[in-house]
Amino acid sequence: MDDSNPISTTSGAESSQLLEWYKTGNNYENGIGVEQNYAKAVEWYRKAASEGMPDAQNDLGLMYFNGTGVLKDFITAEFWWQKAADQGNAAAQYNMGNLYYASGAFPKNDDEALKWFKKAADQGYDMAQFNLATMYINGSGVFQDYEVAAYWCNKAAMQGQANAQLMLGIMYKRGQGVNRDFMAAYHWVEKAALQGLPAAQANLGEFYQEGIGVNIDRSKAAYWYGKAADQGLEIARERLNSLNSPYNSDFTDALEIFTGPGGISESDKKLMGNALYNLNNIGK
Repeated sequence: MDDSNPISTTSGAESSQLLEWYKTGNNYENGIGVEQNYAKAVEWYRKAASEGMPDAQNDLGLMYFNGTGVLKDFITAEFWWQKAADQGNAAAQYNMGNLYYASGAFPKNDDEALKWFKKAADQGYDMAQFNLATMYINGSGVFQDYEVAAYWCNKAAMQGQANAQLMLGIMYKRGQGVNRDFMAAYHWVEKAALQGLPAAQANLGEFYQEGIGVNIDRSKAAYWYGKAADQGLEIARERLNSLNSPYNSDFTDALEIFTGPGGISESDKKLMGNALYNLNNIGK
């Protein structure tokens, strides 16, 4: 790790200086008012991070994790995320959780992932709430508990987290952790579909095809299958092509998010945007 500068604390007028350094780094990272320059973004983030600013520490960790403007270095990413997380930065806490749960950068450690996701979730960080829900659904580092999963899933869904909305909709459809309620299932799946989540669009197509929480409408079923297929979800394309074929419940299960990968292609896994396959988002 090459970022061993001492971390100091700041107060008063110094904080405004740190904010300016951080904003300058953000401007260079995103090309706001200046030519985009990742190396300069790293330089300015490091200035603020070295003085103890948690947002800068988190963003500097992100630059190292992705190898943006600097050589990729997971150890240095963890160093800065740890600094920010220890100061209560929710995005950094979420990133620490992902380091140990789904990033592949470090050996999987469910206990560490759970600890950091819970810290971020308690602060209202929606992606951490969603990931915490998946840990309780899958029994990763905890006893499987659908009621606790539904609690955290609802927290994230209420904030507009599309994956959580889809997951909550399926939980209502199946009666897992909540009372079975097809109308509530439709409500949440539709919300996720309207955000463009292909797995939710495919599930919504099924809801219209089978009349789950809504009147049967084959034209709307075709529309939503088509939306998902247009994003490359092959399983939705197959469903669209088979609208005139007998209903296949095994196919429907493949669309739902609590099942294993049986029958789903690798490309579809990347597009599903669900609890099993989409845990590598980074907190910013």
